[in-house]
Amino acid sequence: MAEEKTIIARSNPEDLNSIVLLYERYMFESYLIQLGRGYIENYLSYIIKSQDCVTLIAKNDRIVGFIMAALNSRKFFYGLVFQADQILFQSIYFLKHPVKYFRILELLFYPF
Repeated sequence: MAEEKTIIARSNPEDLNSIVLLYERYMFESYLIQLGRGYIENYLSYIIKSQDCVTLIAKNDRIVGFIMAALNSRKFFYGLVFQADQILFQSIYFLKHPVKYFRILELLFYPF
């Protein structure tokens, strides 16, 4: 049997759907799952596009893993919540899920 070669590469916006599927499949205990697919898509899209993060994927014939690292965690999380294009999106999710949403805000006070 031929060994599959796994490649590590930077992710790009075209990888979003595959990354979301992996997140939903394997991060089922994450509190972000409780906010729904739309929130996860927005969150992961923001991460992939952020200048404050590095997002890598592992792939062979398909994406089999991903990881992200924030280069400036505080700037990243404040941007996620307070950046102009995120304010409306975050406000809607806050109104729909206020208690669950406060768990996300805890990250702003994490001692980076």
